[in-house]
Amino acid sequence: MTHNLEPQDGHPLRRVLRVLVRRDARTGRSETVPVEAEIHTLSPDGSPDTVHYRTTQVLGCLHPVDAPFGGRCFDCCAEVCRACLFACTACRKPVCAECTRTTADAGPLCPRCAGADGRRRTARRVLGIVFGPFVEKREE
Repeated sequence: MTHNLEPQDGHPLRRVLRVLVRRDARTGRSETVPVEAEIHTLSPDGSPDTVHYRTTQVLGCLHPVDAPFGGRCFDCCAEVCRACLFACTACRKPVCAECTRTTADAGPLCPRCAGADGRRRTARRVLGIVFGPFVEKREE
């Protein structure tokens, strides 16, 4: 037996909608978000059908909204939980785990500081190769 999950003739028998009203503490603006919906319809053979829809809310790091809020990523502007937010060791800006670049000696870096660190390392290597034969090595 097949069931039609869409309402017959575009008219469901009954709808139940549960909403969540979120208020942003920083801006004071309220937002109404549908969280759960229930639609009652009739199947082609006349039996009542009920369809439940549930919306889950997650932060930019895909952790649930009820996780402790960490802040907003400086690079991608995603709102992430406290566990997924890092501070760039060079500029101290908040960076999410997805935008973080890690190096062996510098720790977590934002993409801009990671690019500068890579360019600095490349310049040192090139200058070391070019001027290495002319520099005396000190023995300690």
